[in-house]
Amino acid sequence: MTLLALALTIVPLVTAGPAQASTSCNALNDPSGDGFYYQGRFLAGFLQAGDVITISAGFPIGTAPKPFVPTAFFLGIGSFDAPPSVPGVNFPGTLVYTVPQDIMNVHLNWVTGPSIPDGYTVSVTWQVSCQNAPKSSPTLSTQASPSALLGGPVYDTATLAGGNAPTGTIAFRLYGPDDANCNGPVVFTTSTTVAGNGSYQSAAFTPSAAGTYRWTADYSGDGKNNAALSACNAASESVLIKPFAPPPPTSTLSGNVSGPVTVASGQSVVVTDGQVVGPITIQAGGALQLVNTKVTNGVVATDPSFLSICNSQVSAPSDAPTQGVVASGASTPLRIGDPTNGCAGNRIAGDVMLTSNTGGLTLGGNVISGNVTVDTNTVGTAIVKANTVFKALGCAGNNPPPVNNGQVNSAASKTGQCSGL
Repeated sequence: MTLLALALTIVPLVTAGPAQASTSCNALNDPSGDGFYYQGRFLAGFLQAGDVITISAGFPIGTAPKPFVPTAFFLGIGSFDAPPSVPGVNFPGTLVYTVPQDIMNVHLNWVTGPSIPDGYTVSVTWQVSCQNAPKSSPTLSTQASPSALLGGPVYDTATLAGGNAPTGTIAFRLYGPDDANCNGPVVFTTSTTVAGNGSYQSAAFTPSAAGTYRWTADYSGDGKNNAALSACNAASESVLIKPFAPPPPTSTLSGNVSGPVTVASGQSVVVTDGQVVGPITIQAGGALQLVNTKVTNGVVATDPSFLSICNSQVSAPSDAPTQGVVASGASTPLRIGDPTNGCAGNRIAGDVMLTSNTGGLTLGGNVISGNVTVDTNTVGTAIVKANTVFKALGCAGNNPPPVNNGQVNSAASKTGQCSGL
């Protein structure tokens, strides 16, 4: 039998939570009746772990005989017929329930013995309140990228800790150069989506001038977590961009040089106005600057600490045309021609291969008889501009994609990420 006449007096009362509390208790709707026993639904949004629901009920009154009058009420999670999630409370009484985990549905039920016969009414006065769980206050620690040469990238890493399953975003802003109080315009901004405690890295940016740059980072907060920030001049949030110049030379060469030439780790070799019978091999940690120099048998660099080739001629070995200029694994910016910034272009007989570098690179204003491959360079931007390539110019797997800064390259064909350059 179902109850046809059901008289209920419900007084929803949503109390204010503690300072900086969540808004999850806004999900507490006015209850409504359904079926042969009272079933109120709190829907609209969610209830958060730690919210406290308090329900006070008076004594049921009405025309129903005593065996049919409800004796107790309880909370259930899930369907209308969900079992009690806490022990029932007898009428009149007060039920206090702390939400153990985030939930979407809570049902307030009353129970009777046998079903109430048709034609009888039962009335109960209820008062419902919900106290928000306090928000967590996560910490935000930050670490700027190391100092770099002009042409290299900068980025920031923010670590969020102590949050309650945080979501939202972290916004990164970069100021400079030499903006000590971050009062000037933002030179770069980026944001990343938060999915839990952990470390989040900004996108990279390549400054156009030397000087000191300063990062700030701001966590937005969410329904469970307060906002957090790393302010201007926070520890480890400054990064120095130094002028593009080689380390102090350990060796300076000119004139005729009989090779092969090997630049070892810790060595810094400058060759000006020379003619080198190569190859020139730069080992990890070695630095090479070529200016107005002719090199035979190619230049090959693996993780160099510095590489700059300006106004020079480089030819690959006759039996290895792919070994014209090869550079890989560099974490500092590479410069192979950049007339716009005072490094005249080069003439390269053979291929140019620039792969898996992270410090940024510029290949500009060169005449190259072979193929050019710019692949899998990351973090720093690959600038490929104003080159004349007699064969194919191909780029793939670079992040960010290469750019030409408005100076179009000429090539027999352009493929991949270089198709539009």
